[in-house]
Amino acid sequence: MCVSTYMSTNIGQRRCARLQMQSPSPSHALHGFLQKYLLTYSIDARGLIKSLDKLLLLVNVSKGDPVRSNSRSSSAPSAEETTQRIHLLRSILESTVPEDGPPESVQHFPGDQVADPPVVVTSVNNNQVFMASPSLVILDNGRYLVMLEETPHRARATAAVLSKSIFASDDEGATWFYLASLSPMYWPQLFKCASGVYAMGTSAPFSRGNALVISRMLDDHGLEWSTPAKISSGLGVVHANTGADVSYGNVTRTFEAVPSLASPPPHGFLLTPLVLPPPPMSEHSYANATLTVRCTHVGTFAVHDLVRIVPPPVGVGQTAPFVPGTRFFRVLAADERSSTLLLRPERYNRWWGASPWTLDVGSLVVAGSRSPWYPGIDWRAHVATADERMDLTDPAAWHLSQPLGNPSSSHQPALRALFDLWTRADDDTAST
Repeated sequence: MCVSTYMSTNIGQRRCARLQMQSPSPSHALHGFLQKYLLTYSIDARGLIKSLDKLLLLVNVSKGDPVRSNSRSSSAPSAEETTQRIHLLRSILESTVPEDGPPESVQHFPGDQVADPPVVVTSVNNNQVFMASPSLVILDNGRYLVMLEETPHRARATAAVLSKSIFASDDEGATWFYLASLSPMYWPQLFKCASGVYAMGTSAPFSRGNALVISRMLDDHGLEWSTPAKISSGLGVVHANTGADVSYGNVTRTFEAVPSLASPPPHGFLLTPLVLPPPPMSEHSYANATLTVRCTHVGTFAVHDLVRIVPPPVGVGQTAPFVPGTRFFRVLAADERSSTLLLRPERYNRWWGASPWTLDVGSLVVAGSRSPWYPGIDWRAHVATADERMDLTDPAAWHLSQPLGNPSSSHQPALRALFDLWTRADDDTAST
């Protein structure tokens, strides 16, 4: 008898496997295949068994339903056959579950060890408090220290919101107690390196000129910490919750920043006129056209930045993106030595006018987000590195890389279409 059935799970990505079985008793080879499949994709066999039990209940209900029975195709298995197949698959799944506990985690590398099952040591009302990004260090004396982001929903950047707690455990995590707090510290992360134990985060959430900040532990127990020091200036940092990599004698941190929240924002002024033909260029031609322009302060721009060019006279502090004549572009390349930008006009420029247009010398080129910040899509990625032996609260210890804009914003059709709506002048459409 051939048995065909489908298994699916919502743990991780949804996966589907079709099993072909030639006898009603599970063979050793089939058992081994199924067990390997479940472990490889981190599928919980117990969860699948529960799903099969629910399916059995539905099949039993349908047995007494004459409408469903009469509508069944002649080639479809009967309710009794379906029940037999489900019981067969259930017995195979049960044989893969270890008798002494839950299935082990996947061992990707020979040195991997199976972690203990997670245990909830405390709970909060998640309708009132947002919690995220926990980080942990183990001190030389064996004490565990933990910091995490705790923010009341819809909270503003008050002193209480910017103060983050440090919790400690002296019994390897069995019990925890409050130890100290740091402020200002937003999205905090703890790490340990050759020069000490540090907490690193941002000075505030989504604020103009927001900085990366760091504090150093001053004692051996985590009670005393230095005042958080700024190690960046004017970048508009929004996230610093990626953790720290300590390896090869260096500390490396990645973080994100919003160009339009920088102080001042990336900007320059056209040194040569910019002329672009109007529609009826085809959308494909328009979307793939490029222009080379000469501009001041080219070094403030990053590849993949969205910029807007605003006719003069407009000051650097201008934030309204819809000054008449404004056009939007993506930066594909920036050459500081020749003061040139390679720009691609964005497709939503086609909604303005039906005649050629020119942006004159002196037009402002500035970070082009529609609003002060745009979640994720128009952020920049940065990398900060330092020698782990140095005092990392000294800004001079850190080297900041050249930033990189979000490549998806430039090349993913779906995101480009989203920007078409987000940045066009039609507010009614942009707000949908």
